[in-house]
Amino acid sequence: MKVGSSLLTDTTQYEQTRRVSRYNLFWDQHDHKCTMLTFNTAPNEYQYIFNGLKEAYLDVRQSMLAFEELWVFLLESVYGQMSHGFLIFED
Repeated sequence: MKVGSSLLTDTTQYEQTRRVSRYNLFWDQHDHKCTMLTFNTAPNEYQYIFNGLKEAYLDVRQSMLAFEELWVFLLESVYGQMSHGFLIFED
């Protein structure tokens, strides 16, 4: 079938299909939109989310410390530069 190729060659049909798809996608998202609860109505759920965010942040922070140590090692061994200051990645 040449449906895909004819859609790409005929710009008016492409634009019409794109607009209809965007319209349907918007209304599908709009119809299935859920409302977010406030902190006062669901404190346990928010606490669970905040705990997850805190753990993820600490994991990323710990990983960055290891990455920074590797970066300092590469700077000192490969380039012969000595790191200084707090923003080591700017060297």
